[in-house]
Amino acid sequence: MDSERNFAMGMDDSEHIPAGYDGKRAKKAVFRKTIDYNHSSFKYLSLLPPLGMLDCPLNCITAKHIRTSTNKNKCPIFSVCWTPEGRRLITGAASGEFTLWNGLTFNFETILQAHESSIRCMLWSHNEDWLLTADNAGYVKYWQANMNNVKMYQAHKDPIRGCRCAFNNFYA
Repeated sequence: MDSERNFAMGMDDSEHIPAGYDGKRAKKAVFRKTIDYNHSSFKYLSLLPPLGMLDCPLNCITAKHIRTSTNKNKCPIFSVCWTPEGRRLITGAASGEFTLWNGLTFNFETILQAHESSIRCMLWSHNEDWLLTADNAGYVKYWQANMNNVKMYQAHKDPIRGCRCAFNNFYA
């Protein structure tokens, strides 16, 4: 009411605005729950990371949907793999993009245009130095662990649906 009266009388409310206010609202901090498998108390609680439960396949059955994570571009995901250290998840999308996700909070960290067509398979080498990706156009690419593209060649004229790793060689 007072501000309408002051406006009608030609007065402004600038004396009520705090100094240094830029007109933007402060965002409330969002707390995201994470599980730190490296915490020292887990050995006493008998909670193990997924790698420690390979002998019990029932731990892989999901009974409840917990969360959906999306990046900027919503499109189908055709391949998923973890980085060798297990802290990040890489997804290969139908748009030809890699999305690098944080493994604890599942927030996307970066998006990289990797292929011109859909990424159909991803595989780390046995020594975990190289990432092999193949796409729907038949192209194969080798990547370093820091996501630098090293080599690209057309292996097939048809789409590549899967790839395997021999002892020291890749097969697409």
